[in-house]
Amino acid sequence: MVSNDETPAAVSAAPASFNAREYQIALFKAALQCNTIVVLDTGAGKTFIATMLIQHFAATGAAVPMPPPTAGLPLPERRLSVFLVNLVPLVVQQSRAIQTQSGLRVNAFCGDMGADNWNASHWDHYCQRSDVFVMTAQVFLDALRHAFLRLDQFHLLVFDECHHARKAHPYNRIMVEFYKREPPATRPRIFGLTASPLCLKASIE
Repeated sequence: MVSNDETPAAVSAAPASFNAREYQIALFKAALQCNTIVVLDTGAGKTFIATMLIQHFAATGAAVPMPPPTAGLPLPERRLSVFLVNLVPLVVQQSRAIQTQSGLRVNAFCGDMGADNWNASHWDHYCQRSDVFVMTAQVFLDALRHAFLRLDQFHLLVFDECHHARKAHPYNRIMVEFYKREPPATRPRIFGLTASPLCLKASIE
């Protein structure tokens, strides 16, 4: 991953030129309307569809209208996207792909980078300097549990390999502990990616 002086896991550069296929455009448009799970074979461009969504929300603002403040907490001036992965190596892989395809400010985090030991000030620092977070689901869950991050700071949550969202997996805990308890007006859009429809069926059941 490309690094700069500000963070050991930040990438920022001009976007590359990519042509979306017809099915990718159709899935992108569907995801603009509601929470969506995309089931496509490996190599079919699932991450590219997610990047199209990330670019759209970065350019147009929140996925849902910005609500008035509640519970005495100020709402963020801008909202981010977060791309969640199941394994540490995917943090590097997916952050590179999103940066290359979008040119947005992408910051990547995992426990190996020390994110497990951060406090609210660290997260605030990166929120002000990012358009997209890419991180392991466990790091995101821990930050939510410590109230270092809040769901209303994000307009899009992407779950890579979302068929893992079962039982005690961090994907499932994020949805149960935080998404379902978040007021509908401030819930981020959900976009799930998987190449394993049979596993996904078991997860839903």
